[in-house]
Amino acid sequence: MVKVQHVAVKVFVERGVTVDLVEAIPVFHRWIRERTVPEILIDVADYRHVSNGPGVVLIGFEADYALDQTKGELGLLYRRKQVDTAGPVEQLRQACRRALVACRRLAVEPEFKGQLRFDEGCWEVIFNDRLLVPNTSESYEAVAGPLRAVFSELWGGAEVWLERVGDPRERLTVRLRRGSPLAAAT
Repeated sequence: MVKVQHVAVKVFVERGVTVDLVEAIPVFHRWIRERTVPEILIDVADYRHVSNGPGVVLIGFEADYALDQTKGELGLLYRRKQVDTAGPVEQLRQACRRALVACRRLAVEPEFKGQLRFDEGCWEVIFNDRLLVPNTSESYEAVAGPLRAVFSELWGGAEVWLERVGDPRERLTVRLRRGSPLAAAT
């Protein structure tokens, strides 16, 4: 198994959902004041002006949260920045849990008035360290088992469909869907 550090997970919003990302700014500032998440939070950065970019980012010491619109796909991105001594499966599990809790909390914030809905059956996992996890077939095969284990657990034993996405020059990115590939296409 490859060493997992600096992992990022993205939970996509449901198809057809659009929100004004400016609404995330007061929400994220409130999360800092109220210490809503377990990490130390520092600031909010507004990148809405960047087309298909990072959106609005809640910057933390150990991790960042963002309403991210990279590649034109809106979702909540959780990015671990600090090295953890836990094993790879536990690191993936922790990142997924933090992202899921943030999605559910964000969806009920008054600023979004129930308009923000996440597709908890469609995620991306980005391995943010090209030295430890190069974007190769070997790395993909090494992370596929732990990803299946974590997402099968997260999805209550449902079938986990994995797909390596992106350009080989980019970070290793795996798209995960609950159920079969045919179910994901509908």
